[in-house]
Amino acid sequence: MTPLLEQFLSESHEFSQGIGQKLMQLEDQPGDRDAMDELFRLMHTLKGNSGLFAFPEMTRVLHAGEDLLGMVRSEQISYSRELADRLLAAMDFVMVLCGDIEATESIDAFRAQDSVQIAESLRALMPAPAMAIHGASGAATPAAAAASTAAARPDAAPPLFAELPEAARSEAIRQSQGGVALHWIVYSPTPECFFVGDDPFHRTRQTPNLLWGCLRSRESFPPLAELDTYRCVLDFHLLTAAPREELANYFRYVPDQISYLAVDPRWLDDARGQDAVARNDGQQDLLPGDAPLPLAENPAQLPPEVRAALDAILSA
Repeated sequence: MTPLLEQFLSESHEFSQGIGQKLMQLEDQPGDRDAMDELFRLMHTLKGNSGLFAFPEMTRVLHAGEDLLGMVRSEQISYSRELADRLLAAMDFVMVLCGDIEATESIDAFRAQDSVQIAESLRALMPAPAMAIHGASGAATPAAAAASTAAARPDAAPPLFAELPEAARSEAIRQSQGGVALHWIVYSPTPECFFVGDDPFHRTRQTPNLLWGCLRSRESFPPLAELDTYRCVLDFHLLTAAPREELANYFRYVPDQISYLAVDPRWLDDARGQDAVARNDGQQDLLPGDAPLPLAENPAQLPPEVRAALDAILSA
C-alpha cells in the first residue's frame, strides 16, 4: 500500500468519525451554523480526497451527501432526523468501503449498485429539480424499461436482437458453443453526461469483447435549428462476450445507466429468421414506443443511412 493511500484511509476514518459527531450535535442544535459549516467541510474534503483514487463507489455517495448538506446550508431544505439517519447510513457504507480498500487496496465493482441506491436515497431528500440535474429523477428511460421487461421474461429476446447481422450472429454462436456466456447491454447515458466529462460513444466502443452494437434515440429529433447538441438522447444496445464481472468493473462509473441481460443461446438461432423478415418487409427502424412510422411521416427521425453509418462505426 502506498503512503498516499495509507494517509487517505487514516484521514477517512478521522473525517467519518467527525461527520458522525457533527450529525449528532446538529440533532440537538439544528440551528448551529458553525457545526453545519464544519460538517460540510468534512464531507467536501472527504469527497475530494476519494476523487484522487479510482473509488467511484465512494465518491458517488459522498458527492450526494455534499450536495444534500449544501442545500441545508443554503436553507433550501431543513435539517431533520431522517436526513441525519440517511447520512449516517451513508457514512457506514463509506467505512465498509474503507475496509475493502484496507484488505485489497481496491473496491469490488459489485459495490456499485449499493452505492447508487444510497446516493439516490440521499438525493431523494432534495427538491425535484436538483434530482433531475443529477439524473436521479427515478424515471426509467424507454430502453431501460424495455430491458427490465426483457429481464423479467428471460424467454423473450430484446426487439433489436432481430437486427443482429449475420457475421455478428455467427461469431456469437461460435463463442456460445465454446461455453462463453453472452450479455446484451442497454447503456442509457444521462442527458447531461457531456457536462461531467462523459463520452458515451468512446465508452461504448471500448466495451470488453464487443461483438456488435447499435444506437437508437430515446425521442424524435427536433428540427435542426432547435437541436440541442449538448443533450444526449441516445441509447446504446450492445452484444458482448465479456464476463459479467468484467462488464461490472468496466461500467462501474455509470452503473445506474446500465441494464444487463444474459443471452439465451436459442435467441441466436431465432435471430436469423427474424432478421430475414425484418429485412424483407421494408420497414424503417422503430421509434421509441415501438411505433413503426415511415420516414416520410416523421422527418425529424434520424435518416437510416446516417444511423447505419453510426452503427457501423460503433461495431468496427
